Amino acid sequence: MKQICLLFCLILFSFTLFAADKPMLAVMEFEDRSGTIPEKTLSDAAEYLRSALASSGKFILIAKERQEKAMIAEMKKESYKLCNDKNCQIPLGQALSADTILRTTINFFGGTYIITSELINLEKEATEKAVKAIFDEGDERHMRHALNDISQQITGVEYDTKKYYHPYWKAGLSLIAVGAAIAGGGIAGFHIASEDQLSKYKKMRNSDKASAAVQSGMNHAEYLEKANNYRNKAKSYRGWEIASGVIGGSLLVSGIVLVAIKKEVPKNFALKDFSVSPSDKGFYASLSFEF
Repeated sequence: MKQICLLFCLILFSFTLFAADKPMLAVMEFEDRSGTIPEKTLSDAAEYLRSALASSGKFILIAKERQEKAMIAEMKKESYKLCNDKNCQIPLGQALSADTILRTTINFFGGTYIITSELINLEKEATEKAVKAIFDEGDERHMRHALNDISQQITGVEYDTKKYYHPYWKAGLSLIAVGAAIAGGGIAGFHIASEDQLSKYKKMRNSDKASAAVQSGMNHAEYLEKANNYRNKAKSYRGWEIASGVIGGSLLVSGIVLVAIKKEVPKNFALKDFSVSPSDKGFYASLSFEF
């Protein structure tokens, strides 16, 4: 019992050390300096970036609900969403006992939106790392791609936005079912048959049984032939038992491989805009596609 408790304590201690290597991060609400992006979109974008950073495994993230409670209790604000500038977010991060905060601003310059994210060390009150990404339109789709870029720059972990599907899962499941039936049924059935024939062969090898058979009038050669038939059948069934395992196992493995195969969902191209404008030499046509 003491050994089990000691092992549990060691495992818990190792997890504690592993967790201690990760900084405690608070992801703050976005500050929209462009004044063009809806508040709900900003809130959803912050949550999207929070989930991307959490899935990277590089940080221990403070929950948004805890940040809201700390905002009300410590900063005496009516809503956490009001806290979107540096002077507010640094004290909030300190109240949350965070090691680092991630503050993000969005600017609009030269017809392009620029997202800038800063990792601020609260102990030093200094920026440890700053990254940026750009997008042309202020909608959620374009912003999502920019946030994926931000997450990848911060964590070094590529955020996979591709969609996949398993095209052969039905065939794979069928092979798994057939393979399991052949392996299970074949091994069990042929094993029983082999043991039955082998048992009969062993009984006929008994000297008393052989003597009794000869005395009853059975020819000695016939008796040996019958015994050898039992032995040969036992070997044959044993071979089929092995073959069933090999064939069934191969089908099982093939089915698992087919189920696991995934392919990228092909992108759908759509005509987004078409325009024609006259010119001195004819006309100009413009096509734009969305995918």
